[in-house]
Amino acid sequence: MHDDLTQFCADKFEKHVAELFAEAERQARRELARGRTNVRAPITGLWYDSWSDKQTELAQRLACAALGAQKWFAAHASEWALPLPVSVDELGPPRLPYEI
Repeated sequence: MHDDLTQFCADKFEKHVAELFAEAERQARRELARGRTNVRAPITGLWYDSWSDKQTELAQRLACAALGAQKWFAAHASEWALPLPVSVDELGPPRLPYEI
């Protein structure tokens, strides 16, 4: 019973992420029609080639991992901790190690 429930929840979670990606591609359809296949991934904000099954799967797996990390952090972090940032917009531009 427990394994069935776990699988059911995992399937629902995966379906939710796939729907987010389908919506991102719907919003980018004008660019896709022009042959520009890069789409910004939901959750992480990373760019991926929507015509590449390998890149799409990787972007979806990263989104799932990011959502899982946020959920775990929310359950285990101190109450005063901010939500775990997972998107490139939340994290800001890359910084070199010596920048202050």
